[in-house]
Amino acid sequence: WCERVAESTNHLFFECSFVKRFWSLIFCWWGLRWKDVANFEEFFSFCWRVSLSGIQKSLWLLAVSAACWSGWISRNEKVFEGKATTLDLIYQTKLRSFVWARVVYEECIFTESDWWGWPRKSSLVK
Repeated sequence: WCERVAESTNHLFFECSFVKRFWSLIFCWWGLRWKDVANFEEFFSFCWRVSLSGIQKSLWLLAVSAACWSGWISRNEKVFEGKATTLDLIYQTKLRSFVWARVVYEECIFTESDWWGWPRKSSLVK
C-alpha cells in the first residue's frame, strides 16, 4: 500500500498508516472504536468481542470479511495493474458487504441508505 516497507501480511492488513485509517473508518461506520492490532489473531479476537449481538453481530462480521476481501482486491489491483489505492476502498467495502448481506439475510429489513449510514438499524422480519 505505502511501499515504505517490505510487504508482509501484518503490514498489509494492520501496520500501514493507510490501512489503520481504513479500519478506523470501517469501525466508525458501525459506531465502534478501532484499536491497533498486531496480527490476524488479535484482529479477529477484537472483531469478535465488539459489543454487538444477534443479527447485528453477524452483519458486522460479514462487513469485516468484506473489508478484508476489498483490501486484498485493492492490493492486487495496485501490484498487478498499477492502480492507485484510495479511500474509495470504503465505498467498495460498503457496497460489497451490502450485497452480501442482502443475499445471506433475506429475512433482514434494511435499506441501502440505512446500510451506508448506520448499518446497525438492520432488523429481522418477524
